[in-house]
Amino acid sequence: MNFVLFSIGVASPFLALSALTLGAVGAALMMLMLSEFFGFIHPKRTVLYIAWSWLVGSICVIFIRVLPFAYVWACMVAAPVVVVLCMWRSYKTLTNAELSFSSDRRSSFPWLPIVPIALCAVMKRCVNVMAPIGVPAWAVNDVGMLLAGAIILLGLAIYRGNMDLRSLWGVSVGGMAFAIAFLCVSVFGGSTICGFLAAVISTVSYQILFILMTAIFANMAYRYGLCALWLFSIEHAVNMTSGSCAEVGMEVLQASTLVGLGVLVSLFAVFSAVALAVISLLFANFSPDSLWGLSLEEEGSFAENERLRYACERIVKAHGLTQREGEVLLMCVKGKKPAAIASELFIEVSTARTHIKHLYTKLDVHSSKELIGFVTEVANRVGFGNVAD
Repeated sequence: MNFVLFSIGVASPFLALSALTLGAVGAALMMLMLSEFFGFIHPKRTVLYIAWSWLVGSICVIFIRVLPFAYVWACMVAAPVVVVLCMWRSYKTLTNAELSFSSDRRSSFPWLPIVPIALCAVMKRCVNVMAPIGVPAWAVNDVGMLLAGAIILLGLAIYRGNMDLRSLWGVSVGGMAFAIAFLCVSVFGGSTICGFLAAVISTVSYQILFILMTAIFANMAYRYGLCALWLFSIEHAVNMTSGSCAEVGMEVLQASTLVGLGVLVSLFAVFSAVALAVISLLFANFSPDSLWGLSLEEEGSFAENERLRYACERIVKAHGLTQREGEVLLMCVKGKKPAAIASELFIEVSTARTHIKHLYTKLDVHSSKELIGFVTEVANRVGFGNVAD
């Protein structure tokens, strides 16, 4: 349809709207199919794949933009076919150990994980609207995605795959703070260069946080048997809705004569400071492992950790353990001491020891070695399956 509109020169608003709608629906479905695949793999692989795709994709987009229209059209026609074939091949490479298992855990709307996404989307869009960048918005987005992918790949290369992905939220918050500072300099000092830097840094910061949250959502889908399409539909919808509403609202405020640009930027800086403080509080004071299902520092293979986790869920149901006792049980099986358990669950060490004593009593074991052996035996017997069975 786009080829007919732009190459042949047919003027048809209906055709243009149809092409836009079909393209948006197709792209959304492909994104959700890709997100579903992320629910089957280790979060670090998810981050690695996203970073590489953004880096290579940004380079391809920059290259395609300078091609004649006929070549651009050929690339765009081939792209969806290539995407579907690559996703099909990716699914074929999954092993049985990587396939997600169903769970009877109750799930609710993921309010906590979407807060950082919504706040960062608002800040990124508003910075791009207010900053005098002097270049097209698509150029800022291309450069931002390329740099975000490059930064994460560099971190993974430096730490040889042992990079703590939770540190990405600190990089994102710090970068967004710098972006707001550059925005203030660009508006009050009239610097286009600072405006461009503000827009690029805010885009990079948002994309880095988005990659981290994608890993968290993918891990939630794997660990708790939640529908990845449901989770990622929420993630993308919150991202687009909050960002678009903020962008439109900021454009309306800029166009009005009620609030001057200086006052508007000052108010936005205050809002950004509060938003960054909220994001920092969420990541610093809550345990991602217990609240969001993120587990990135476990020893051993990912499949083995999931097998032990599933066995612990079976034991919880069979022996009437509480949810907290189940969490402590899994940590004990991984060899964590009471102090480490207390630190991760934000409880007192004495409370952790009390939970361990209750586990010994309920499971009729007398030492950590017997406890680990009990769970390992269950894991070897049941493997993966439905927790309710």
